[in-house]
Amino acid sequence: MEIRNKKGEVLFQVPDDWDPIFGQPDLLAGADLTGAQPRGVDLGNADLTRTCLVGADLYMAFLNRIVLRGANLEGACLRGADLEDSDLRDANLRNADLGMSAIGTSTRLGGANLAGANIAGANFYRALYDPTTIFPEGFDAAAHAMIMQEWPIPR
Repeated sequence: MEIRNKKGEVLFQVPDDWDPIFGQPDLLAGADLTGAQPRGVDLGNADLTRTCLVGADLYMAFLNRIVLRGANLEGACLRGADLEDSDLRDANLRNADLGMSAIGTSTRLGGANLAGANIAGANFYRALYDPTTIFPEGFDAAAHAMIMQEWPIPR
């Protein structure tokens, strides 16, 4: 599978048999994926520590349990993405969009760790979080119009 940018240029060739759980979870760690559009690539459980994803289009992406510690996601689109149980410690989320998708799907941040993340100018409108979500010091989820979810969701 190929990870391309908006111009269609190949940024990274992901082996077809890549398995971030049992194989090489850190295959993309430290890679320069500026402007990436990794459509069709399941990045759940992958280790993208210190990866450059400036301006990346991760709209509605499955990023469950991903490690983005120290990653640069400045200006990235994460609307509607599943970031549950992800590690975003010390990540740069400046001006990133973690708001609701065009079809009303909320970005999911339940269990995510954003301690030390740079969130200046980031959009969290209607993003979901739970009691285990860790935010940067002084962050007010209500002031960012986020939605608290208790797990499991009562029926």
